[in-house]
Amino acid sequence: MSARTVVVNADDDGARVDKVVSRALGLGTAAVRRLCDGGQVRGPAGRLAAGDRVKTGMAVTIADVGWLTPVEAPLDVLATWANVVVVDKPVGLPCHPLVPGEGDSVVHQLMGRFPEIATAAADPREGGLLHRLDTGTSGCLAVARNRSTWEALRAGLEGATKTYLALVVGTVAPSLVIDDGIGHDRGDRRRMVLDPDGAPCRTTVRCLGQGRLDTANGPVPISLVRLGLSGGRRHQLRVHMQSRGHPLLGDTLYGGPAVDGDGFFLHAVSLGLPGHPVVRAPMPQRWLTMVAAAHCPLHDGAAFDDG
Repeated sequence: MSARTVVVNADDDGARVDKVVSRALGLGTAAVRRLCDGGQVRGPAGRLAAGDRVKTGMAVTIADVGWLTPVEAPLDVLATWANVVVVDKPVGLPCHPLVPGEGDSVVHQLMGRFPEIATAAADPREGGLLHRLDTGTSGCLAVARNRSTWEALRAGLEGATKTYLALVVGTVAPSLVIDDGIGHDRGDRRRMVLDPDGAPCRTTVRCLGQGRLDTANGPVPISLVRLGLSGGRRHQLRVHMQSRGHPLLGDTLYGGPAVDGDGFFLHAVSLGLPGHPVVRAPMPQRWLTMVAAAHCPLHDGAAFDDG
């Protein structure tokens, strides 16, 4: 992102700095607050805080800082085409930086091999990402290699098929459909909640196997489920499963029990983009270990069977 100066117009007179900069740059307010905290947002009198108020005609300058620096790392590439790359995102690695100069991410690691992704997305921090996975989620993640592909596939992403596996608490019914809308939790900006006025979305659930996990408090029933979704709302699968009393293992934000290691047990096992073959991500070793510990059978092909 090159240095940028925003001149406050009359409509924004008296508004907060983070709101004005967020609209001007197309960034989330959380990212802008981090820029302010780092001294990278300045006004005529110097450094500006996120909550400072601006005035008409005031010049607000955002420093010249870089979003993406290539990182050498053995990120697994599942499929490569002339216009798209699909990678196997590991647990614990964010998709992209939230602020310039922020450490490692999927797009940092892809930059060394596919430098063209740096200008594929409209937002310079996204590096061509066609969708996102939570930091605690693993599996298939697609990245466009040019702007025209990014625009076309983002517009048609509803036509993509996404399949996930999850390990959840409790005994799940053989099949289930959840159609509840989802909105932001006004009391905790990290969380999402069921909201009848929120964005419509659907999660389909199929139980693939059941077992138990031995804990210090005794055995806990566990289910291995296959999840499909439409709508793609933030935290959709996590919120929908928690709402039915089946939080994900390791997902403490939504009431799931803590487990050893990073992240929760949600894996994007397959992805089919419009006009591209379906790509599958292998099961991580931590999954195989946990499934065995929970005495929960995992049958080859069950995750991909549409029946």
